[in-house]
Amino acid sequence: MQSFWKHIQDKAFSDMPSVEVVIWDVVKIAVFYLLARLVIRAGIRIMKRMLAMHTRMELRRKATMESLFANVIRYTVYFVLVVQILAVFHVNVSAILAVQVLSV
Repeated sequence: MQSFWKHIQDKAFSDMPSVEVVIWDVVKIAVFYLLARLVIRAGIRIMKRMLAMHTRMELRRKATMESLFANVIRYTVYFVLVVQILAVFHVNVSAILAVQVLSV
């Protein structure tokens, strides 16, 4: 009976990645996160400058548009970030996305 559990334990731990691989994955995720934050900041700045060019727009409408576009930028970038993080963990994201598209 002990050999069975030993075999199960050996099989479970043989599939685990090494410490270097885990550290490298954490570094990749951190870099992806920092890049996402930079893209969000740059995108929001560009969007605000483009809306500032429309001088005849009401202030309330301009504030609404800024909020709307900022949220679109954030959600889009965070969606791409989540897809990249799942790819780091070797999750088949194309299957998840295909299921979402087919269910709509």
